[in-house]
Amino acid sequence: MRPVGDAVLAVAYKQLGALLASGLGAREALRLLIRRTRGRLREAWTATAAGVDAGATLAEAMAADPAVFPDAVRAFVVAGETSGDLPGVFAELAASIELRLDLRRRVIRACIYPFILFTLSFFLLPFATLVTDGVGAYLRASLLPYALTVGGLVGGVVALSWGLRTLLGAGALARLRRRLPLVGPLHVARSRMVFARHLAAALRAGMDAFKSLGLAARATGDAELEERMDEAARHVRAGAGLEAALDRTGLFDDVFLLGVAGGEASGRLTEALDQQARLIQESLVHRLEVLVQIAAVAVLLLVYAFIAAKVYFELKKTLGGADVEQLMKELDLGGAGTLPPELR
Repeated sequence: MRPVGDAVLAVAYKQLGALLASGLGAREALRLLIRRTRGRLREAWTATAAGVDAGATLAEAMAADPAVFPDAVRAFVVAGETSGDLPGVFAELAASIELRLDLRRRVIRACIYPFILFTLSFFLLPFATLVTDGVGAYLRASLLPYALTVGGLVGGVVALSWGLRTLLGAGALARLRRRLPLVGPLHVARSRMVFARHLAAALRAGMDAFKSLGLAARATGDAELEERMDEAARHVRAGAGLEAALDRTGLFDDVFLLGVAGGEASGRLTEALDQQARLIQESLVHRLEVLVQIAAVAVLLLVYAFIAAKVYFELKKTLGGADVEQLMKELDLGGAGTLPPELR
């Protein structure tokens, strides 16, 4: 079954959290949501409401539609039910999704202008064909190359991603992403930020530390961090402190570990993790904006080079395959071209 878009899901979690905070039970809140929800999400809420009516807990009922409510989400709901803070849990889930949407929108906004310029190059340069040869020839000269180029680019990215994941595996691919120049530090920062945010939320909801570590690691989607966190959870279960367990993974810098140590010493670990998440987020957003601006300039230069090449070949085609450079030499009014003397 298909999932639900992040924007829709963030609003839904906010609404459910607000209804629960107002004093409604899960059954009544779900019924209100079903009345004012459409499409795929309504199906998910309906299945959840049916489970609650049958006597299941909210987390158990949400398991009826794992495509919309995956394991990590349901684990948070379990923690919220245990601690009695379901409204806070759904607010945390909504905030996490909204952050992901914000980062995605920043990247998309930076790519809009280069993409528009790239698209116009296919449709404006062969415009003379519309006048001389008609609509059919114009579409063949513009729309067909555009569709093939965009399809090739999208297919190449998808095939490369699938091929790397298949050949290397999720863990090796995660390690490769971490070591890429420019992109690698952003990937590391994002994983740490998501980990800190979800670990704080899980601990605040009353989950055990070792369970919270596994949940927070799964939320990052970073296969290497998940692998290392299994070892950290074993150390915590054996009685080690959180700082020492995280230090053994080798995935966290001194600043992060110092924040965790301070939180453990003061008894305010969740507040310390929240602060680390905010600091990493501010740094991540700044570095992402700089990288996106650099990437946008690079893409623009590539588009300009592409347009220049298309102009050259269109001009060469229009001139019947003549050597453009030689023709420009012949038209040089200051040179000894082949023009008649009266036109020089």
